[in-house]
Amino acid sequence: MLAIFQGLPARFVLASVLAFSFASGCSNGRQLHLDDAGAADVRGDRPDSAAGGSAGHTGGGGAVGSGGGGGKGASGGTGTGNSAPGGSATGGAVIGGGGGTASGGQGGNTSTKTATGLACRADGDCDSGHCASGICCRDARSGACMACANVLTVSLPDGTCGPVGSGLKDPNGGCAVDATGCGKTGSCDGKGQCELRGSTTSCGTAACAGGSFTPAAYCDGKGSCGAVTAQDCKGFTCSAAAGCAITCTADTECSGGYCAPLATGATTRSCATKKADGAACGGDNQCSNSHCVSGVCCQSACTTKCYACNKTATGQDDGLCKPVLVGGASQGMCTTSGGECGQDGTCDGNGGCRLARQGTSCGTKALACVTGNMSAAAPVCNGAGSCASPSSQPCGNYQCNATTGSCKQACSGDGDCVNGTYCSGMSCVAKKVSGSTCATQTECSTGACSADGHCCNTTCGQCNSCSTGTCTPSAGGTSCGSGKVCSAGACEAGCWINGSFQSSGTVNPSNGCQICAPNKSATGWSNNDGAQVSCGACGGTASCTNQAPGSCSKTPSTFYLDADSDGYGTATKSMSACTAPAGYVANAGDCNDANGTIKPGYTACVGNDRSYCDTSGTMKTDVCQDGCFNGACRSDGTVGKAGWVSCYASEATSPTRCLASTGCVLGVCTTGGGSGYMACDGPNDCPAGQDCCGGLDRGGTLVSMCTSTGCNGMNGYLLCDPLLPNPCAQSCMFHPNAKVWMCF
Repeated sequence: MLAIFQGLPARFVLASVLAFSFASGCSNGRQLHLDDAGAADVRGDRPDSAAGGSAGHTGGGGAVGSGGGGGKGASGGTGTGNSAPGGSATGGAVIGGGGGTASGGQGGNTSTKTATGLACRADGDCDSGHCASGICCRDARSGACMACANVLTVSLPDGTCGPVGSGLKDPNGGCAVDATGCGKTGSCDGKGQCELRGSTTSCGTAACAGGSFTPAAYCDGKGSCGAVTAQDCKGFTCSAAAGCAITCTADTECSGGYCAPLATGATTRSCATKKADGAACGGDNQCSNSHCVSGVCCQSACTTKCYACNKTATGQDDGLCKPVLVGGASQGMCTTSGGECGQDGTCDGNGGCRLARQGTSCGTKALACVTGNMSAAAPVCNGAGSCASPSSQPCGNYQCNATTGSCKQACSGDGDCVNGTYCSGMSCVAKKVSGSTCATQTECSTGACSADGHCCNTTCGQCNSCSTGTCTPSAGGTSCGSGKVCSAGACEAGCWINGSFQSSGTVNPSNGCQICAPNKSATGWSNNDGAQVSCGACGGTASCTNQAPGSCSKTPSTFYLDADSDGYGTATKSMSACTAPAGYVANAGDCNDANGTIKPGYTACVGNDRSYCDTSGTMKTDVCQDGCFNGACRSDGTVGKAGWVSCYASEATSPTRCLASTGCVLGVCTTGGGSGYMACDGPNDCPAGQDCCGGLDRGGTLVSMCTSTGCNGMNGYLLCDPLLPNPCAQSCMFHPNAKVWMCF
């Protein structure tokens, strides 16, 4: 750097160097000393410094080192770090003058570590021993808002520590946003400090009180709320938005304000409150800070090169004097000079003229691959105005691109990566050790990725696990496909039941209704569909339902003793059997098992006495009032029981049934009474004027009919009722054959 100042007065050069050193805020471990002759002696512990002398610098043919002890021509020390063997150089004469010629020091050994300004992961990756923000840094970064990457410092090359650009976040997290007040904004101010809220941030509202107007207060950019002075409206109206309404012709008439231009259509001008920073303005007199810059009120005159006060130029709030954005217009303050790596006439985003960005190609040397993953880079601008030729650099996990001569920065396949690495996403990463999770064989150092997704010591297929790095069989019963389970390290079609493997179609020896049907379940028994299993003591079979036998086709039945062989047995005398034993029947309910004529549904008549079984199986006995015929009580013509009577067309024809309340004419029922042959069983069953005659033989059956010709004419007997008045000339007696009461 000292060579830049050759030909300038020594004191001017020294002052410039000191100013740069203090402004950077980075500790680089170097100190400047003046000898008696005024020469500068640079001392320190940088990796490329020379023992006992000043730093030796790497050159194409050797390092140039200045002599120690300015002005005395002392011999240079031995160079260390990246310096190469030096030739002779003039020592001490650059600054102090009068120095002698001193031989350069012996260069140190070439390091394999990453050079300053290149990407790194840790301090140990860098020649300088300092890795910051992923870049090898020449110095140890210190303090808030200091960085080593060009993307943060904006105007400095990668590897040089300097202030973080204005408006950018502090990478060290040292500028936390103050939620309220005039504190930190969360960004850096471009000078190595945290930015404080400026004059565009309101910290007090405008108000009217007691005939005076107090304007809004704004932050002063130093962490405090700026003071404001109340204005006497002198009787004019006051509003918080517009202040005192005062007619005026000049600014002098507006205490603390200005006389606003004549508004469109107005005839008088009024006093207006001076505007806060950031407000649109037409002159310095309209602004509270007396600075109208680029049409807005500004916090300062903002005349510094590559600074502006409007958001369009700076990207920050109107009213703040901030550096012009990178590539922004310099208003003619930055000239185009210095060749392809020099100034380009625009601003650098940090208040200076922009130089060609670091990494911009320059010179004519082409890139080339030295070895498979080593690249000899083409010369590029260093961001400080010079065209530099970087030394060859290793490509890390990536191969060198033979076409471009540069290290590949991303991969599209394993072929873009060096041995021992593979392409993951777009990055080359180290292959995994056994036991690590994997998706493909190429991820594993052993070249084997097991079926369960682990790098393995050997090929490890389905139904095996390699989570420990060694292939071992998976637990039995693990599903390995539709209807398949793992068994002894193999995938088999069958079922895993109660800790053991059952092949498909195996029937449970202890339950014939259970079968291994892997298409239904590979982890338990399934119902043996369609199977018939033996059941019961009667030799029956049953279908399987829900893995259990259903209803048995043959079961024991209850049979009842039938002593009178009438087909009905006694309910109290039974036995269970598959078939009916001799003397037993399936029907119960016989109320008299000693009499075959008395059974459910049948009656037995003896004389006029009737015996039968009721619905509860109990034998009942009663008397037939009309007599008993064929084992049943007679009801022919009995109105009181049947509700019907028989109507005969003649004495020899079959009867028609008529209601007792109707008449009967020649076998036809009538509704108004009439004559005819109507069956009857007593004197009260016939219409008026007719007699009930019994004992009439009709086809071998004795019947009773109503007649109007008298019973003698029908060869019968007049019927009577012992319970009613006697119609007989003689006695009313029961006829045993006709089974009716007759007059004798």
